[in-house]
Amino acid sequence: MFGPLVLEFTHVTMRSSLSIEKAAFVVSLMVLSMLYGVAVGRWHWTPFPFIEGAVEEVKMLVDPQGPLLNSRDHERQGVRLEQADRMEPGLTFLGSSWDGPGGLEPGLRLVDQDGTVLHEWRIERTTLFEGGRRKQPERTGIHGSSLLSGGDVVVNQRYVGMARLNSCGEVQWALDEGNHHSIAQAEDGPFWTPAVHEAPRATSERYPDGYSGLDGTPVWRERLLQVSPNGEILRDINALDLIYMSDLKRHLVKAPWGGKPRVTGPPTDILHINDVEPLPSDLADAYPLFDAGDLVVSVKRLPLVFVFDPDSMTVKWHASDPFVAQHDPDFIGDG
Repeated sequence: MFGPLVLEFTHVTMRSSLSIEKAAFVVSLMVLSMLYGVAVGRWHWTPFPFIEGAVEEVKMLVDPQGPLLNSRDHERQGVRLEQADRMEPGLTFLGSSWDGPGGLEPGLRLVDQDGTVLHEWRIERTTLFEGGRRKQPERTGIHGSSLLSGGDVVVNQRYVGMARLNSCGEVQWALDEGNHHSIAQAEDGPFWTPAVHEAPRATSERYPDGYSGLDGTPVWRERLLQVSPNGEILRDINALDLIYMSDLKRHLVKAPWGGKPRVTGPPTDILHINDVEPLPSDLADAYPLFDAGDLVVSVKRLPLVFVFDPDSMTVKWHASDPFVAQHDPDFIGDG
């Protein structure tokens, strides 16, 4: 007489057990998902690049022009004195954005002393590069540029890449290496330019356990690239490694850890290199501490300017106190 009751009780018990197991599985999955989400934000694991890319896409929808400047015509008034005797002879090479069929479009212009445009190179942002590392091509303009003999130009699209165009604007080659800021050509032909790696990281090949003092925080690892006239990467120097290899790492305490908050986490742009230039041989005698080919590097965020030998990786000189967010240091020949 107890058979049906026992069977029903067993059935209810099994059903309750299965419900508990399902609930435990769901809770475990939620906890693991939460922990993995924390890890994604902390150490930039997959799918962090896709999330950051999606954020950039939303920004584009909200503000298609992004940080590009608005067009403005200046109505000159009053007295303007032209002092031709104080002007440098020759033509002026300009990189900026000008009004075009699609709005503001980046380009390069060669102008004379009167401002007359003698030649122009148009930069097609969306066709030159398919994508960027820190920025998207359609939201960035020109950073560094250099006019070469014969009319070719080399140009950096900010945190996207570097390209060489001929005098007709035809692309000769393009590197999507996250190039940015300055381009400086050495006497033997190659170019030196800053760049960034694919994504923020907390480690490198030299420091697989992480950079001491950064507590595992992923940061943009700046690169100093030497690029041949044909677009081949000849040298790829990790600037953060170089700083840690020398006594310059003490300047990292000045990095903007409390700076502008990011959507996806704490500040990661702790160096922000904005210039790298070689010392030309005709000025080397004025700098007894240096040799021709040594590189001067500007690190905006620390702030720091230093000179090093790219062959031995030895830092020969550095200065920080006189500078605040400096740009474009130059060897000028007076020591």
